[in-house]
Amino acid sequence: MEIEEILKASEGKRLEFKERLPSGDHIVKTVTAFSNIAGGEIYIGIEDSTKKVVGVPEDEVFKLEEKLVNSIYDNIRPKVTPDISVINYKGKYLVRIIVYPGSQPPYFMTSKGKDKNAYIRIGSVNRIADEEQMLELERKKRNISFDSAPVFNLTPEEVDLSSFIKEYELVTNETVDKTTLLKLGLLKEERGETIPTYAAVLLAGNSIKNVMFPYATVECTAFKGEGLATTLDSRTIDSPLIHQPSEVMAFVERNIRLTSKLSGLYREDRWEYPLNAIRELIVNAIIHRDYSLSGRYIKVTISELKIEILSPGYLPGTLAPELLGSGISELRNKTLAPIFKRLNLIEQWGTGFRKVKDELKKYPELSLEVSEIGASLSVTIKKKAAGVATPPDIPEDDDLDSGILMVREPTPVFETRRKSPPKDPLLIEIFSLCRTPISLLELMEKTGKKDRTKFRDKYINPYLNIYLMMTLPDKPKSPHQKYFLSEEGYGALREMLTFSQI
Repeated sequence: MEIEEILKASEGKRLEFKERLPSGDHIVKTVTAFSNIAGGEIYIGIEDSTKKVVGVPEDEVFKLEEKLVNSIYDNIRPKVTPDISVINYKGKYLVRIIVYPGSQPPYFMTSKGKDKNAYIRIGSVNRIADEEQMLELERKKRNISFDSAPVFNLTPEEVDLSSFIKEYELVTNETVDKTTLLKLGLLKEERGETIPTYAAVLLAGNSIKNVMFPYATVECTAFKGEGLATTLDSRTIDSPLIHQPSEVMAFVERNIRLTSKLSGLYREDRWEYPLNAIRELIVNAIIHRDYSLSGRYIKVTISELKIEILSPGYLPGTLAPELLGSGISELRNKTLAPIFKRLNLIEQWGTGFRKVKDELKKYPELSLEVSEIGASLSVTIKKKAAGVATPPDIPEDDDLDSGILMVREPTPVFETRRKSPPKDPLLIEIFSLCRTPISLLELMEKTGKKDRTKFRDKYINPYLNIYLMMTLPDKPKSPHQKYFLSEEGYGALREMLTFSQI
């Protein structure tokens, strides 16, 4: 980049300014951190707070360059060879150090050894890598991901993949056997034994996932008003990963407004936030989060002014927040991500954030904010003006010529439940099957029904958006559409089961 562009940027994951060469080993630490993560650039001769160009004295600049070369060469292992150059900017000299992402991490300072002096870059700060981060750096060197690593203390029989296999066969029309699971990376052959990988555990339908990864959950919370003091609704979603997106979306839909405008015979629905964008962000968070970081989970927070999704793990590779949506794609979970793609949960690599930005163009009252907070990625869809609760194209109440406006407010958890559905044994069976997402054809096959129209009109449509939710709400006629129970649906099922036992 040109110096003018550099001066407009802020210090962060890949950029640092120094007015002069700092004392001690700060530059060496930064070069080490850049080498371990995403690379970066250091500019000496620019004030870090004001970004004023002060320059390096001409009689010192080449001595400084030589000193930097020697210091970096002598104090970092494996050896790092950055590009160090002198730039004349408007008569003032700057020293630029370009550090490339290293291929042999972890890089560390030789003064105290690898375990105590391997630095990583988090935001604009250098931090000593902890044990989990050191393991991640070792995996990076071997070009393997955490989810693809084998779990040596488990056998395939202990990991129940029946629900995943059923889903995969339904969507792909492929038969899944041991060879398929090996190709997908869910099983590995090690030392003559077949061993499940961490990806298999995360996709498992039995308790093994929650035992090994109790933090592989999505914590959803909706708050009253603008602050975070009063909770309206909350849910911990700990199902297998492929089911989490639809369950999170059901929570979101229950806690945001739906505005309907009646114009003649037609009704136009508009959600408070673009559902396609939110779904894309949720899927991205689940696919790309760092599952090696124990004790950290995805958070989805809804308040009056924003929806925030906080995902564990800094951006992988050379990605930075400003590059999201540019088409660049780097996978952290190299086994899970292709599986999600095969299941049509994502479309093309590198297009997710572009789709989010395209969706937000239809919502000029909203803005998108992306930042790295510590070792997590925060993505927020925010209302631009305080108190904005309805889109700008919604008519006023007295604008009767344009139609009638109806607003469906979020449903608080303490609201009186709707009347329960009839205690029909077939309906009980359908609701039981919908405890996990299931297609219409599969429901008909399991209940022995043949007439699709009658089945949908009698057993699906009357309960949609109340007891039954769609995995693809914006594509109701999609061939990949599936149905699952809402929170109210679970309550209704419990009532029906209790009644049937009397």
